[in-house]
Amino acid sequence: MEFGSFDVGAASSSAVQADGGRIILNGNTFGEGSVHVKINAGVRSAILMGNQAVGGLVVENESGGRTQMIANEPLPAPLPVRALASYRLLVGGEKDSRFLRRFHGREAMPPSFGKEGPMRWSTEDSEFRMPVQPGKPYTVTVELVAPEPALHQDAGLYLGGTRIAAIISPGLQTLRATLPPQKENMVRLTLRCRGWSPAELAREGGRDLQTLDARTLGVAVHSITLTAEGASGEPFDANALR
Repeated sequence: MEFGSFDVGAASSSAVQADGGRIILNGNTFGEGSVHVKINAGVRSAILMGNQAVGGLVVENESGGRTQMIANEPLPAPLPVRALASYRLLVGGEKDSRFLRRFHGREAMPPSFGKEGPMRWSTEDSEFRMPVQPGKPYTVTVELVAPEPALHQDAGLYLGGTRIAAIISPGLQTLRATLPPQKENMVRLTLRCRGWSPAELAREGGRDLQTLDARTLGVAVHSITLTAEGASGEPFDANALR
């Protein structure tokens, strides 16, 4: 079966979700989306075999060893240890989806944003899942464009419930923050802002809505860079993993 692109609302909804019983998923093709298959804890047996997906099959498995995965399209290799000292991810570039949750699809920066390259729109509550070296502090930088409707007194980049960098003005900008040493090998960072819709803005202005974007958008994100304390040199290109 061809699933094509899915999760168009950027809610990190999977194309296939199993909540209980038994499932065999064999010989399917998946398009763009952050999580292709979700196997919940109530599933008694799941066999995923011979499935293909853009960037590799992403499975959220909560049933442990009751899920068997055989000959599916693999994810890119993990970042090599040397790259964890400093690396950069182009958001909207190749193989970025495994680092992201609740982002919209890939797009190109429009000329009006004042920067060239790829991007993705966030939602009002999007997440980065970034590998780190446990025990080391990091500096994180995020390049983004904040439209006026996305601004909110609580907008910014969060680590858990703590805002570590604020978005206080519209336009092209770089957020910078220091991350304390982590116990795990991955850190989750949340980008929060006011959700807004081009179609809703048009409705308020009395314009025709037929061809306008009805998605709920946040800010336009171009890149995220993580650099461990003491690291030097050019950041590793996280989009280049094969």
